[in-house]
Amino acid sequence: MINRFQSVHALTEQLQTGYCYQMLLYDDMPIGYFGICPQADGSLFLSKLYIKQAFCGKGFASLQFQEILRQARKRRTSSVWLTVNKHNEQAIAVYQHFGMTYIRSQVSEIGNGFVMDDYVFSIPVAQESAIS
Repeated sequence: MINRFQSVHALTEQLQTGYCYQMLLYDDMPIGYFGICPQADGSLFLSKLYIKQAFCGKGFASLQFQEILRQARKRRTSSVWLTVNKHNEQAIAVYQHFGMTYIRSQVSEIGNGFVMDDYVFSIPVAQESAIS
């Protein structure tokens, strides 16, 4: 799965199809990153949101999520959504803490007999008023 979704080759292909990646640095050291991709329906897909384990629980994921929402507003998207493995209770709790809500379950075939058994979570993106 790493080679299919997070190898240099996979990320390069994703960049060519509209994905945007942003790295999080702490004291010039990479400690996390996220990947987003605008969708045809006007939403923004949050493909990846990772923080190194040693930096979890210190507010870095919240900083990244605020940046994701800022970019979503800048792009004038209607919502941010993601898929998360049904058994990843820690990530689900984090996304719920960010205000994301459960939309549906989905099972997706990813090849070679493997499937992704996920929940879909979403959060509406409040657009800033043109009148201040």
